[in-house]
Amino acid sequence: MKGDANSSRRIADMLTKLFMGEPLNRKSLLESNSKSVVDRDIADIKRVLEDNHSSIILNFNRSKGEYCFNRSEAFALEEVIFLAKVALESRSLRRDEMDIIIDKLLKQLPKEKAKIANESIRNDNTFYAPVTNNKHILERIKEFMGYIDDRQVIKFVHKPASINVVKSYIITTKGGMTFVDPDKNGFVEYEGLPVAIYFSVFYFYVILYVDQTQGHMVVRLDRFIDVKKVSRKIIVPHVENFEESAMRKHSFLLYHGKPMTITFLSEINPATILDRFPGSKIVEKNCDENNWTKYEVVVFESAARMWFLSQGAWVKVLSPRSFKESLREEFKTAFEQYE
Repeated sequence: MKGDANSSRRIADMLTKLFMGEPLNRKSLLESNSKSVVDRDIADIKRVLEDNHSSIILNFNRSKGEYCFNRSEAFALEEVIFLAKVALESRSLRRDEMDIIIDKLLKQLPKEKAKIANESIRNDNTFYAPVTNNKHILERIKEFMGYIDDRQVIKFVHKPASINVVKSYIITTKGGMTFVDPDKNGFVEYEGLPVAIYFSVFYFYVILYVDQTQGHMVVRLDRFIDVKKVSRKIIVPHVENFEESAMRKHSFLLYHGKPMTITFLSEINPATILDRFPGSKIVEKNCDENNWTKYEVVVFESAARMWFLSQGAWVKVLSPRSFKESLREEFKTAFEQYE
């Protein structure tokens, strides 16, 4: 027992020094212990690190005759910089949550490379401006991923983003719409089965299947209020199984509505159009007096409306006529506001 106690204390002392960044000199270890004891202790430390799948490796520098800890690179330097910059640019997390993410990313690198990465993202990090919802998004992601994994039906309260909304509504992936009367404070109670989480333009969204309307509802993750578990089960029909990848070809996933095929002209760089609308195609190049390019895209109506309005005179919608006329009316209304 005494030998076991001495062995445990000896290994604990070795680990403490190693974790503090102090190398272990093999010659000094052999002055106090036999070669078999030192080799056994080193083997035990390596085995514990391996058994726990640690990213820390015990290395031996033969030229110096020293053991030291090195952290294996789960990510390369350029990968950490990429992930950190994308995370910061998303602006989706509170400052304290983003600090946790950046700190963990930098710790994936050795100290020297972590300094390089930290310097590369220093400006992005210093001027990081999170979105204004001030919600703990990481906690909510964990919570809703639990609902999805458990196929847990939830009941919750939601308030539409617009303060002037008279009726709230559920929009299905097929473009259907069910209106619901909110209470006097503008809140509406819903019940549904969370099936997916996605990120788009600053915010995380949850997609829920609502069996009463046999369609999917989209709610921003930070706008769920008073979430409660419901004991009943919802079975999603096979034909209604949600495919996020398919929707991404037709929408920013930020707004929804009826899917439609739109043809339009534009002088914008074709790569920008094709990147914005996955699945879009070029119909004809240099097709009018301005040598603009003609495109065809299949998108959800609301997503398309937001994008085309934002492009102004850089695009010209050709069809469908009803969509073209609706844009004309919105541009007219906007113009009148500046008269």
